[in-house]
Amino acid sequence: AILLSYSKIWLYQQIVDSDVPEDPYLSNELQRYFPPEINSRYSDLMADHPLRREIIATATTNSVINRMGPVFVMRAAEDTGATVGSIVRAYAIAREATAMRDIWGAIESLDNRVAASVQIEMANSTTRALKLATHWVLAHRKSLSVEANVAALRPGLTALAAMAPDLMCGGISARVGAIRERLLRAGVPPILATGVAQLELLPGAFDVVELAPLLRRQLDLAAGVHMALGASLGLDELGVAIGALAAQGHWQSVARSSLREDLHRLHRALTQKVLEKKSKADAARLTADWLRSHQRGVDHFLGITGDIRSAGAVDFPTLSVALQSLRRLAGA
Repeated sequence: AILLSYSKIWLYQQIVDSDVPEDPYLSNELQRYFPPEINSRYSDLMADHPLRREIIATATTNSVINRMGPVFVMRAAEDTGATVGSIVRAYAIAREATAMRDIWGAIESLDNRVAASVQIEMANSTTRALKLATHWVLAHRKSLSVEANVAALRPGLTALAAMAPDLMCGGISARVGAIRERLLRAGVPPILATGVAQLELLPGAFDVVELAPLLRRQLDLAAGVHMALGASLGLDELGVAIGALAAQGHWQSVARSSLREDLHRLHRALTQKVLEKKSKADAARLTADWLRSHQRGVDHFLGITGDIRSAGAVDFPTLSVALQSLRRLAGA
């Protein structure tokens, strides 16, 4: 309780001293703060409320700390070098673009209907997903306007969530399916179980939503290529191996995050390489043709990952070697 309180005091002051409360989208926090009757009768006065900035800062602080934990912002600053204001904006973009408030509401509505441990598991899944999504926003979006980024990302992410069950293949399909089935057996409604399970698709989903219009490709084609590459090269299993690394201390934790971000970056780069190929083939054929044309690099990478699996010794050095081979393939 003391740690949470001091973290909120620190973050609140950082937000008040920044330009975060001026973001037009975050002014919605002011409306959420007051009862509906106040909003409907005095909406024209809200913009001039004498504590407008402080209320927005308080609501934003509570969302970040309550959902992400007391050290999220400080660790994100260490990992990315971003300012506190940028991290908070990126978090808000990730939260709104993924409609995470809807998932939180659905999880909390299950009080006394499913085991608390199941609710905690789902809440932890949202925290992990938002951490990855926040880092993605910081890495890939030059402007951190919440409204502009949500408008650019949310429609694509919503559409991708609907088509994902028909596009998933390989390890990611098995993992998402296993999570969904486990939640269904625990009594979680199908829509929520699917939504939580599909959080495993982040941040690759953000990459697909950004790449498709950039390369003038259909969203389903871009998503299909991204997933086909993951299945063909075993990138999903590689990501699981990185996540399972035991971090002994702060710097190993930073190193693990760096490996994960490298894998996501390379998966995106490979997807872009395939999509840039001038062809009207479907995702499976397009991916297969590209891999075949780079067979030597593909065989080298698969040979390394196969040796790692056979040895049963998955550690930082071996995974770094695997990513180096993947980097050469992505640069081919």
